[in-house]
Amino acid sequence: MDTPAQTSLRGTTLTPSPSVLLRAAVVGVALSGASALVWAGVLAGGTAQGFAIAGAVVALAGALVWEFRPRVGYAILAGDGAAVMIASVFALLAQGTVPWVLVAFWGGTAVVLAALLHLIGGDGPERSTTVTVVAVISLLALSALGLGEYVRSTWTPGELAMLRGLPVYGAGQPGPAAAVKTSAPVSGGEWGASWSVVTTEPVGQFSRMRQRLTADGWSVESRSDTSLRAEKDGYRLELEASVSPEPIAPNLRTKPVTAGDAFVMHLIAHVSENPQAGDER
Repeated sequence: MDTPAQTSLRGTTLTPSPSVLLRAAVVGVALSGASALVWAGVLAGGTAQGFAIAGAVVALAGALVWEFRPRVGYAILAGDGAAVMIASVFALLAQGTVPWVLVAFWGGTAVVLAALLHLIGGDGPERSTTVTVVAVISLLALSALGLGEYVRSTWTPGELAMLRGLPVYGAGQPGPAAAVKTSAPVSGGEWGASWSVVTTEPVGQFSRMRQRLTADGWSVESRSDTSLRAEKDGYRLELEASVSPEPIAPNLRTKPVTAGDAFVMHLIAHVSENPQAGDER
């Protein structure tokens, strides 16, 4: 005859605790995804940076919660990773395959895979859990290797360095250039920069930028009063400006140094390796 304690135990369903391997894998994969999101945020800057870092914080929180409340942690990881992936897909469709969007998508995928480890490896035998963990980590490693190689070959460090070294930033009159951003999406997905200057003479301002490029060793070909193409050391530069059709109000924080109406000139530049130069070398 069963004792009351035995009867009580029979009616209780024991939930097996996750193995040490599974615990380490979920935290490690989630940490990888969070690290990728932080990196994407640093590349993106602006509002996107805040969202990316917030996604990384939620991923880390989900991994921590999963250690104590697996079902709750799973929900946090799955929701966070799915949200990042969906946002990244929309960004890819709207802005093209810029580096930070690809990195963010990989980070979201890693967070989702951390959540899936809870479902696939949580209740299975130790051997099944080991196989699942190895498969997921191998998939992440291979995809990270492929992504890194793609980014390296598409957006080389030389292009980014050349872009950041352009002698046209801060050339605005009456004040310095504002909101310089060296990872903005531009035509073709190359590294790009966008910024604005306030000037009373947009055409003259663009001419001064052209002169600075020439003095810096660029071979400049003017396409219009506010558009040019230049080449230097195997790199190609595209620089274009658009000017607000209406003059801005005179009560600016930084007023024009000369009389007359001031305009906002928006500029965008992108640098890419010139394949023809490579063939010549």
